[in-house]
Amino acid sequence: ICHGWGHWTSRDLTTWEFHRGAVIPEMELDKDGSYSGSAVVRDGQMWCYYTGNVIEPGHPNYDYEGRSANETLIISEDGRTFGPRKLVLGNDGYPDYCSCHVRDPKVWWQNDTWNMLLGARTMDDHPAMLLYQSPDGVNDWKLAGSCTTISGKPFGYMWECPNIVTLGGREFFFVCPQGVPSQMTKFQNNFNSGYFPVEGTVIDLLIFCVGSGEEVEDRSRRNGRRSRAGRNCQGRKRSGKKIFMRDRPRRRSGSDQ
Repeated sequence: ICHGWGHWTSRDLTTWEFHRGAVIPEMELDKDGSYSGSAVVRDGQMWCYYTGNVIEPGHPNYDYEGRSANETLIISEDGRTFGPRKLVLGNDGYPDYCSCHVRDPKVWWQNDTWNMLLGARTMDDHPAMLLYQSPDGVNDWKLAGSCTTISGKPFGYMWECPNIVTLGGREFFFVCPQGVPSQMTKFQNNFNSGYFPVEGTVIDLLIFCVGSGEEVEDRSRRNGRRSRAGRNCQGRKRSGKKIFMRDRPRRRSGSDQ
């Protein structure tokens, strides 16, 4: 099975014509899948960011070791043909509390910098969202913040496919939670999707304030659950459960590269 990006076009948003697989696995960066991501139009070009999935043989599972998540940039001049692929962020740049499941870059320009959201699953099977920033959208992506839920039970074990929408001057933070049990009247889909209305901006919610020791909390609600981001996150605990996460990058070696 080939996991990649298909390409359709339409003149009326009703009838669609398929052209071909636009971004498909074809090199070591994405040999086991060209996963979801996002695109921005920049200088008249389409800049596409996606996760290249690479599975290393010989591991009992690929959730916590033996998998590389390669955030990859590919540029198109016309939306039909695509240039060479460039790795912009890999396993050695992710926090050490993350499992091998980090994916689906949402990239946008805000606050005079390029921002990237990544969905993640932690080593203790909690969902998380990571924020990276870069001055040019290509090099020097640095972890700027992260968040997870602080309710009694985690809201799934993974948040993927992050997105941001602004309506009426307010930002809405979208995620697709994995591992949310089905209930009688909700969460019936195989692939759930939902949102958090955010007070302020998503960047304000996630970003660290290095040296301040402050904490910020998003008081918005979705199904009674809260999302909290920590500044200078140091693994603090509440009722025996971790609510903040460290921001030290994990350095992998050997087959985990």
